[in-house]
Amino acid sequence: LLIVIAGTYGWTIAPLEHLRPTPANVAAGAVTFVLGLIVVRARWGARHLVQRSTTVVPELAPPEGIRPAEADLLVHGRPHRRDVSATVIDLALRGFLRVREGTDAEATPTWVLERVATATDDLQRYERAALAALFAHGPRVLLGSLEPRFYIGADLVEDELDREMVGRGWFVDPPGRLRSRWATAGWLTALAGIPLTFVFGNAAGLGLVGAAVFAIGVVVYALAPWRPARTAAGQGLGLRVAGFELFLRTAEQERQRFAERERLFEDYLPYAIAFGLVEQWVRGFGLVDRPGDFDDTHPPPIPLREGLVGLVRQLDARPDDPRRRAI
Repeated sequence: LLIVIAGTYGWTIAPLEHLRPTPANVAAGAVTFVLGLIVVRARWGARHLVQRSTTVVPELAPPEGIRPAEADLLVHGRPHRRDVSATVIDLALRGFLRVREGTDAEATPTWVLERVATATDDLQRYERAALAALFAHGPRVLLGSLEPRFYIGADLVEDELDREMVGRGWFVDPPGRLRSRWATAGWLTALAGIPLTFVFGNAAGLGLVGAAVFAIGVVVYALAPWRPARTAAGQGLGLRVAGFELFLRTAEQERQRFAERERLFEDYLPYAIAFGLVEQWVRGFGLVDRPGDFDDTHPPPIPLREGLVGLVRQLDARPDDPRRRAI
C-alpha cells in the first residue's frame, strides 16, 4: 500500500531521509513524544504496586480466605496457567476430586481423576469452572484424554479468576484482560508509527513524528505487565501474600520448622504450585520426582497424598509436552 501511495504522489520510501535530525524534525518528534507520554500517564490511573524488596516480611501462613490462584494473581498481577493447576490440586486436597495412578486402554501408566459427589455451593465461580472443565464428559477422566477441551476450559477459569479479583475489591479492573488490552494498544500504536513516519516525512519533512509514535507504542507495550492496578485493600493483602511467598521460597532452609507441623506440605502445596515454587517446596521436604519415592538422606517426609506431585508437572505442561504422557 505504501508503495502504491508513493508511486501516486511521487513520494519516496527512504527511512534515513525522513529521520534526518533537522531542527524542525527533532522538535516535532520531541513534542509528539512528550504529548504521547502525557496521554499515557493520563490513561494510566492510580497505581498500587506490591513492592518486591528485602523489606517484605515473611508470613508463615497465607492470609485467611485467600486461595492459591488468588494469591498468585494478587502478587504478580496476572493469571498464569499454573494457577489452574494449583486450583485443581487445591480442590483435590479439599475433597472435591480424587487423584490416583492408573492405566489407559493400552496399559500405559497415567493419572486418573475422579469427581467426588460434594456440594459446590461454597466454591468460587472459577473453582466451579475448573471442575466443569475437568469433568465435562463424566465423573472419571484420564489425564491424557483431557486435551484439548480442558485447555479451552482453563482459559475460562483464568477469565473467571480475573473477574473474581475485581468482585472482591482487590483490583480496579480485571488484571489479565487489562494487561492484554494495553499490550495490544502498544503494538498497534508502534505499527501505526511506521506509515506515519513515511507520510509526515514526505509531506512536511517531519518523519520523526512517526518515529515518536512508534516509540510511544513500544513504551506502552513494555509497561503493559505493570498496568493492572490494585485497590488499597488489594495492596495490603498483596504485601502479606508476598511475605508468604518469601516463606515458601525458603523451604529448603526451614525443614526443621516444617517437621513440627503435620500436613503442612499438603496444605501449602497448592500455593507453591501457584507461585511456581513446587520444585523448591518438594525439595524442602526431602521428596524426589515420583510421588511416594523418598530420599533416605533427608529427614522422614510428612504424609503425602499419592499422586499429587507428579500430577502437577503434567497439568502445568503444554498439551504437546512429553511430560503429559509420563508419570
